[in-house]
Amino acid sequence: GKWEEALRLFSIAVRDQLECNAITFSALMSSCEKACEWEQALQPLCRMTQRQVAPTIFTFGAAMSAYRNGGKWESSLQVYKKLLANRMEPNVISLDIAISACATGCDWERALHYFGTMAQADVKLG
Repeated sequence: GKWEEALRLFSIAVRDQLECNAITFSALMSSCEKACEWEQALQPLCRMTQRQVAPTIFTFGAAMSAYRNGGKWESSLQVYKKLLANRMEPNVISLDIAISACATGCDWERALHYFGTMAQADVKLG
């Protein structure tokens, strides 16, 4: 599949010591996540740390989505906490994923909290 091709190209880039930035890592994560390969989608996050590449809001969103789609809804929310710990402002996508993760785990109280966060931050809904 296309996610396997993305992993192959990424491996070549690493082997050839090409510079990979947060966009590269986020795109790879999204490619794997969309193919329901959530475990593969999370590997680039570890490599980012090893290579001292700072994650972006999109990187965190891709990781949250991968965990949520893999049935690891609580891990998805842990990534959301890391997003906040990195002093990033949540966007509508990260908050939507957090709410969806709560729904997966039947944690409606926390889902309401995140929805309230969205309203307080005046995050645009579309």
